[in-house]
Amino acid sequence: MSATGRAGKNQQSGNKAAKLQVGQVVEVEIAAMAHGGHGVARHDGWVIFVRYAIPGERVKAQITSTGSTFCRGDAIEILVESPDRVKPPCKHAKAKGCGGCDFQFISPVAQRKFKSGIIKEQFARLAKMDIDVEVQALIIDGFQDGLGYRTRISMHVGRDGEVGFLGARSHELYAIDDCLIAAPALNLPEVTKQRWASQDRVEVLTSSTGDRSVVLEKNEIVRVAEGPMLQNEVVEVNGEKFEYQVSVDSFWQGNKKAPEVFIARVLSELEPKAGDIALDLYGGVGLFAKPLAARGCTVQLIETGASAIKDAKVNFANTGSVSIHQGDVAKYLPRLNKVDLIVLDPPRAGAGNDVVVQMAKLAPRAICYVSCDPASLARDTAYLADVGYKLRSIAAFDAFPMTAHVECIATYIPVIS
Repeated sequence: MSATGRAGKNQQSGNKAAKLQVGQVVEVEIAAMAHGGHGVARHDGWVIFVRYAIPGERVKAQITSTGSTFCRGDAIEILVESPDRVKPPCKHAKAKGCGGCDFQFISPVAQRKFKSGIIKEQFARLAKMDIDVEVQALIIDGFQDGLGYRTRISMHVGRDGEVGFLGARSHELYAIDDCLIAAPALNLPEVTKQRWASQDRVEVLTSSTGDRSVVLEKNEIVRVAEGPMLQNEVVEVNGEKFEYQVSVDSFWQGNKKAPEVFIARVLSELEPKAGDIALDLYGGVGLFAKPLAARGCTVQLIETGASAIKDAKVNFANTGSVSIHQGDVAKYLPRLNKVDLIVLDPPRAGAGNDVVVQMAKLAPRAICYVSCDPASLARDTAYLADVGYKLRSIAAFDAFPMTAHVECIATYIPVIS
């Protein structure tokens, strides 16, 4: 190839210098925060996602992995420090330490600011929309902002039976003695001091009524070592109480305040009326179906998980207005006719285009979408726009402080009613 040809090829590839090597240390400026919680930097034409760094900082970053289009690295020295940087409250939050928390070195107020920016960026990129949303704090009474909130903690088990979390982007176990984001009722030190040899995972769960369970998992088989298999939850919303049975292997929101806040938001956005026909998609044990039924709605709950279905049948045994269906949402929706309201709380991957198209065919007057991933939410917002539903409102909640995750609740209405 001629020199001219090589130069042209370099220009087409973005004028990248020689590929960075694992272990190499480079000095970079952090320009932004990416979805996933890594700082974004550039060096000689390469994009580097840098863990433990904050936008505005200049750091020395050690390359930890390389790819064809980007590299990853860890900030090993802070040369110019952001005013948002704080000392991590947890001793385990450090390089080569626990990989459970992404943001302990960032002030909680700044964490929420960066999460707002991530939501905005995802909607601009995937939904072609310019939105601004403030991430609201869910602070637990008596605790420092961002701590003491988590009611379910799942830990890996090491070779010698010790428990802990995996390191960041690693399969290596980092053993812990306690976790500051865990609710005190979990009594985590009592579990971490024991040895759990021959197990894959140990999960500790506590409920709003004081139930506490220690659950062991081996080869995807779950058994309870301590406490009840069936926990009881009571959620109070504006003075009204809703009771649920939740098995230890059924999904329940991991933030102590989330069920109350999310129910209140969904009810406020959907404005259910007596006689409405409502769908609760990916409905779990019936978190949203129960308050909708209490407002006089006829509700159809659709869920795939066998454990959650069993709980839902108990939770609505005496509620004739709620029917429960186990199966794939996309396959079940074509069986239905017109509905008035839809609430959906899908997994992180989101609902997807097939489900969105089927929801629109049912012509609901409002759709309330509960999402734990702003990227899949933004993508599905574009799909909803394609089938005639516009975003009316969006709220965001810091349900996972100290991590890069954020919960959103978005409401959509027909463009032409």
